[in-house]
Amino acid sequence: MKKILKYAFGLLAVLAVGCSDETQDVLSRSVTLYASDAECSRTSFDYDAASGGYHTSWSEDDAMRVLIASGGEAKEYLFTLQDAASGRFACAEVEDATVAVDAYGVYPSTAQVAADLTAIVKVGAAEQSQVALTSSHVAKYDPLWGGVQSADLDAIRLQMHHTAAVMQFSMKNMTDAAVDVESVKLYAPTPVAGEYSLNLQSGELTATENVSKAIELSLADCNIAAGEEAKAWVAMSPFVVNAGDELKFVVTTADGKHYSYTKSFATEVEFPSGKVMTMSAPIVLSAESLMAESRSVEVDLTKEATYPENFPTSKTLYEGVEDYLLAGYPFQIYSTKPYMRSGSSNNNYRMNFYFNGVSGNDVPTAEDYALVYLPYYEGYKISEVNLTLASKDGNVFKMAIANPDNLAASHENSNSPKDAIFEADEIEEMGADVAAQCCLYIHFNNVTQRISSSNCNCYITNITIDYVLE
Repeated sequence: MKKILKYAFGLLAVLAVGCSDETQDVLSRSVTLYASDAECSRTSFDYDAASGGYHTSWSEDDAMRVLIASGGEAKEYLFTLQDAASGRFACAEVEDATVAVDAYGVYPSTAQVAADLTAIVKVGAAEQSQVALTSSHVAKYDPLWGGVQSADLDAIRLQMHHTAAVMQFSMKNMTDAAVDVESVKLYAPTPVAGEYSLNLQSGELTATENVSKAIELSLADCNIAAGEEAKAWVAMSPFVVNAGDELKFVVTTADGKHYSYTKSFATEVEFPSGKVMTMSAPIVLSAESLMAESRSVEVDLTKEATYPENFPTSKTLYEGVEDYLLAGYPFQIYSTKPYMRSGSSNNNYRMNFYFNGVSGNDVPTAEDYALVYLPYYEGYKISEVNLTLASKDGNVFKMAIANPDNLAASHENSNSPKDAIFEADEIEEMGADVAAQCCLYIHFNNVTQRISSSNCNCYITNITIDYVLE
């Protein structure tokens, strides 16, 4: 994979000059921003095929937030674009300072800045749009920041830096007819877009809770003739893929077909801010990469061969999430109480969750639960989950299909052990996103019957999951 495509991101500088408009406490100041060369400025982003470079420029109505401190708390100002050609910004209400100041700027002006010299910014986005074969859409997902210390108020210069990485990839149509691409969804092993706290002194980005590991790029006017290729771009927060990690792509066409592609990494690769990364191989649209309309997973837990060697055969309590291949399918399990595989002969096995503990005398509380992470396939969503339970009549736990990061949403609508079939609309009523990672959630919230050490265990003999394309 070619790590860095030729790029020409602009490095920006800020120059403050004095103004004659003056009051007793506040002096008007005009702040001018300049690109480091004539070709590269900021807020539009386009690829020049002739030069092989990416060029950005300021746009009308651009504005930025600037924090200025002179020996005390930093004060916030709004600087607006005065001249797009030269990149000149101005603010008419800057408090006078007779000593050197520290100044920190961030673009766009919608960023929320704080006196501790941080800003809340959106780097990349979970949903992006591209028109035709242009990269102009990525600029708005790439905040800029810059800072300077001990500068004269009339001569502030800020070296501006990019926060986003940009990925460029191509799609090659190897079908026998033209295809109209509607969207490409990218799945990553780590967050790649969303809301971050930006340190305006170091440029360090810290993810908030509002980040995504997936980006969906909608495309307009992306018709690819048979045998031809088309380019696409996405803006992403900087990230690193480790050796063995994968980036997965799902391409959706106007006729409802889905094509999958997986990019594997043999070594660690960094996607840094301010760089345009390109994939060396195209995403191939062909009969081989065409995704099936549906798929199913069936795990017969009554058979010994279903269980891998690392599955416990005695009551075992683990501290974290454990990985298992059940009947060859990837599952994960977490439980606050011990679990194991029981049985002594084929067709007599089952997966048991012992909420009464190793001794068999515990009584679980609402804090006890188990999660069975179901296999997750990019581009598919769950249409139905069907469980078979043993000894279900007297048991009093609750069950739901939930997203592991939003378990409480399912408490009100969870099923009793007597209803172990979950259809997509029912799962969604439980507050779960059927296109995201889902799990079987066994818990004791809203249990109305008396819970005892003899009626709280869960025994599962079969798990069947049906999926359809998103």
